[in-house]
Amino acid sequence: MNDPLPPSSALRALASMNSDAIGGPLASDLPKARTGITGLDEITLGGLPRGRPTLVCGSAGCGKTLLAMEFLIRGATEFGEPGACITFEETEKELAQNVLSLGFDVDRLVREGKLAFDHIHIDRREIEETGEYDLEGLFLRLGLAIDSVGAKRVVLDTIESLFSGFSNMALLRSELRRLFRWLKDRGVTAVITAERGDGTLTRQGLEEYVSDCVILLDHRVDAQRSTRRLRVVKYRGTNHGTNEYPFLIDEHGISVLPITSLGLQHRVWRPVTSDCWRRVGITHGSRVLDVGAGPGYATVDLAEIVGSTGEVFAVERSARFLEVARRACAARGLSQVRFLEADLMEAEIGSLNFDFSWCRWVACFVASPEKLIAKIAGALRRGGVAIFHEYSHYETFEFVPRRPALEEFSEKVMTSWKAAGGEPNVAVRFPELLHDAGLEIIEVHPRVVTISPASYVWQWPASFIEINLARLRELGHATEEWADSVRREFKEAEADPRTLFTTPLFLEVIARRR
Repeated sequence: MNDPLPPSSALRALASMNSDAIGGPLASDLPKARTGITGLDEITLGGLPRGRPTLVCGSAGCGKTLLAMEFLIRGATEFGEPGACITFEETEKELAQNVLSLGFDVDRLVREGKLAFDHIHIDRREIEETGEYDLEGLFLRLGLAIDSVGAKRVVLDTIESLFSGFSNMALLRSELRRLFRWLKDRGVTAVITAERGDGTLTRQGLEEYVSDCVILLDHRVDAQRSTRRLRVVKYRGTNHGTNEYPFLIDEHGISVLPITSLGLQHRVWRPVTSDCWRRVGITHGSRVLDVGAGPGYATVDLAEIVGSTGEVFAVERSARFLEVARRACAARGLSQVRFLEADLMEAEIGSLNFDFSWCRWVACFVASPEKLIAKIAGALRRGGVAIFHEYSHYETFEFVPRRPALEEFSEKVMTSWKAAGGEPNVAVRFPELLHDAGLEIIEVHPRVVTISPASYVWQWPASFIEINLARLRELGHATEEWADSVRREFKEAEADPRTLFTTPLFLEVIARRR
């Protein structure tokens, strides 16, 4: 499944729902900067606080520097925000080598003027603590690095090195406050890494002074099994996921699990989906094509249904999502799943003689639904069954009592979706598209729910609105003033006991290959 707005593999927000770990209805006027890190932007409902510092703390080797670097690099490459990095331990060359295996070419970004680095060597023996000691030298060098590329994002890695020789805690606290105030005054979105202390989040108690956002990383080894976990300890002015979330570090960078919005989406519609699969006859020994598998939620369910004598062939264009799906299946011992990284607008899958195909919210995002459906039909055996979940009337996205700004928000999202080459209501074309592909419709069912703010599903409009407001702002389709009006109306809606929200209507279409 893809984004309705121009693509980002980290967020599938428009047709997705947020995690049940997120603490209640959203109430945030805080501008956010997306990280581009898979799963993290969903847990934080849109990213890190824009123009403010975020503290990333944890023990040695837990991934602090990598998270900070990925935030910086994806800002420069995906969001048009140049970055500056001040390091106190590793040099620019060492950092560049460390992230090169993840596909991040730091040297090229520096040459292109998108990133700037400055390594400041701190020698404890040279630190002389006096009442006049201050950070003016750091401010000067950091300011030069910011100005050299017009940086919007800043990384300081790691802060302990800067204060390693300090024993005067009053002076330390004073300089920390000055540093964070200086960063805020410059209007940059900063990530500051820090080592975890003994019984505290950081060695110097930095979390007391960084009141905007604190993220804790943890690396555990239990019974020779290594696991990494991430937790948003605090995030002032906004709700966020409060659980510990496993995360992976692989050749694509960091992936926070579960990929929350898709996880809730799958759980919400799982009874409907399972009933559909049962009705069409997916069972032990079936061979199923899973198109647009994402991080593998449906893939895992299908694999458990078909068992060891069956087969699931998961096709997904995102390498990062596919890796998540692979690991999920491996953890459950589901060896009956094959994976293919492919964009079906370009790649061919051929005649595979599958019994069934499953495709949810894919046709509405692709440039050619005709081509997609033809390839799915071609992969089925004669008599094989294709199952689709696709939107037919997205305009049912509606709050009552009616809210003008929220209605305009829905319209803007659909306009941007279409401008990116998608068609929200693609299911209305299915009778002709399926017929032309040699598929005969045998069942059609409308799927929609209406909920109140007390519902478990309410977390979808909460996260959906915040994430897509950020996307609309990035695309120049919305002003911050207008975005604030949407947020105000959403707060009013969730506080109003009369409020009802209706999800976008989609069709469950079941068709047989002639």
